[in-house]
Amino acid sequence: MSYTIEITRHVVSYRTRTGVSPPGGPCGGEWLDGDFRTIEPPSTTHESYGGWGADEVPT
Repeated sequence: MSYTIEITRHVVSYRTRTGVSPPGGPCGGEWLDGDFRTIEPPSTTHESYGGWGADEVPT
């Protein structure tokens, strides 16, 4: 029996960039208090499993 798993990856940070100062804060690396910024956009891959192993299928 074979099956496919969909994997979605979204890389984010919960801190400001270094060198960016929020109002009233020190320069960079401050927590975003529940918000986030995207470092890499979402990407989806599909892993197909069958007989004896796994093969990556690009989308």
